[in-house]
Amino acid sequence: MAERDPMKADYNDIICFISAVLGAQLSLYPTQRFLFVEISAMAKIPCSSKEKLEGGGISVCWYRRREGEGPTCIKKCLNDQNVSKLACKPETCGMTLEIYNVQQKESGDYYCAVKSSSYLIFNNGTTLIVGGKER
Repeated sequence: MAERDPMKADYNDIICFISAVLGAQLSLYPTQRFLFVEISAMAKIPCSSKEKLEGGGISVCWYRRREGEGPTCIKKCLNDQNVSKLACKPETCGMTLEIYNVQQKESGDYYCAVKSSSYLIFNNGTTLIVGGKER
């Protein structure tokens, strides 16, 4: 068995180091795992952090992943003045995604992602389950 050169880091070491450094800069708390909402109601999906999630080169984007599909960015929380179906509501230490007049097709897994110039961190996600009869 060959000895490992301590001056040469492998890919896993580098990833672990980067994750540890970035995790110290910004971390997202676990969110509500499941959210049940009736059709036509408003869904509020939280994203919590130790730090404020706006300004300072940090931006938030909400992703949705439906069964059999990859995640898709559905809302960027920049200037939230054009609100029709989705809105980002800043909290003291976090951001909430509001979905108005929710329908069954909007069921799925929702993740907030915090992006800075050099990294992207996702929360653990919330599964939105929409029930009831469509009108």
